[in-house]
Amino acid sequence: MSYRRVSAPFAFTLAALLAVSSAVGIGGAADAGTPAAAAGCTTGSTVAKPTLKQPTLTSTGNVRISWTPSASCVTGFKIHLGLEHFGSKGAVVLSAKKDATSIVVSKANLKKLRAPLGSGRHFTVRMQAVNGSKKSVLTASRITAAGQPKSSRSSGSAKVLVASYNLAFTPELSSGTLKSRRPGVAKQIVKSGASVLAIQESVVIAGRDDTQLGSLTTQIRKAQKKTGKSAAWRWVRSTRYAAPGVSMGGDGTRILYNNKQVKLLSGCSDTTGGKKYSTSCTIKLPRIGGAVNQRWGAIARFQDRKTGKKFWVVSAHLEVRKGSSYDKNRSAQLKKIVSTINKKNTRDEPVLLAGDLNLSPTRGTDLKTLNSRLTAKGYVNAITADTAYNLEYQTYNGWKKPVVMKSGHAGRIDHIFAHGNVHLSTYKTVLSSASDHHLIKAVAWLK
Repeated sequence: MSYRRVSAPFAFTLAALLAVSSAVGIGGAADAGTPAAAAGCTTGSTVAKPTLKQPTLTSTGNVRISWTPSASCVTGFKIHLGLEHFGSKGAVVLSAKKDATSIVVSKANLKKLRAPLGSGRHFTVRMQAVNGSKKSVLTASRITAAGQPKSSRSSGSAKVLVASYNLAFTPELSSGTLKSRRPGVAKQIVKSGASVLAIQESVVIAGRDDTQLGSLTTQIRKAQKKTGKSAAWRWVRSTRYAAPGVSMGGDGTRILYNNKQVKLLSGCSDTTGGKKYSTSCTIKLPRIGGAVNQRWGAIARFQDRKTGKKFWVVSAHLEVRKGSSYDKNRSAQLKKIVSTINKKNTRDEPVLLAGDLNLSPTRGTDLKTLNSRLTAKGYVNAITADTAYNLEYQTYNGWKKPVVMKSGHAGRIDHIFAHGNVHLSTYKTVLSSASDHHLIKAVAWLK
């Protein structure tokens, strides 16, 4: 469970963003289309918002933003661009004529926005219809990559569906103990269709010698049997990361995989000197305070059984506490994870890094950490996939019914990143009530 709640995105002026501009000649070229205005409209009449489509890359490497116009009194459109925020001074605004259905954002504009083509850095898009002084409600944000480093998949690519899920397996929760929620969580895991999952908070009580992962596995197999489809669910590690009786923080950060689809290549031992514990296939993360605050990452190398493609998976659950010192520790933890990957991944194979990072891009400090520790190192966020679903919902639900954020751009503390020769085609935040986090998943094509 993560206690760093992320409410509606706030207006944050980021130095990397351009000042607001409504000039037509800023570098966007509008394409003509079906006229949107309806008969009988006058200047100042109420306008309805258009339907924004997922941006696409053009054959020349620019980004095309398209929409389906409303049919009520439109005299033009305003298209807002930003990295993650749309503050009063933090967005670029392009204009388009009333009969336009798309606009091309030039490479120069993307560079000014600090999201140049090939960087993998994503930016958000939202728009509104205009009629004189009247403007429609802003559309929900769309998110696109400024050209993923590997922007297309080849016929020989390995398709891997990766997911991340914080299970909130803590018995003190008023919403129910692990025992009562196991079936619901297991159902979500099976329903995800994932080949490999980054799991957080999978262990009941830190310090208890028995992880009780076997009980969860039983429920997963029961849920799988109900589908009528075959699977072989296994944990990369099933015992504790510290010796029996040793006081330590949560070691519920694990990797779960379907052995029928992917093969574990790493030698991940569950024992040390005959005792049921091991630090194999783990990353011990920097901490502030005593052993109770210790956090771990899980890392393992896999092979796709269908294509033989080899790749790495990392599951992470970063520092949860608030404050500047803990902000720095989250950054240090990501640095340790990336450096560990670099040391182990000597063949430069694809990497899928997923987990509850407790970093929301709607918070300036967190966005800086994500960009400096991951994006700048070549890691691409899965929300920039060709098709993305439910981006308007936060990944942390706090045991409450999912609510669409008015901005259309929700905070996300759970993430999936890809590194190397990878193309991300689909991303989805799966809405469910089995945990205080939603499961997130993405389809990655590994070359």
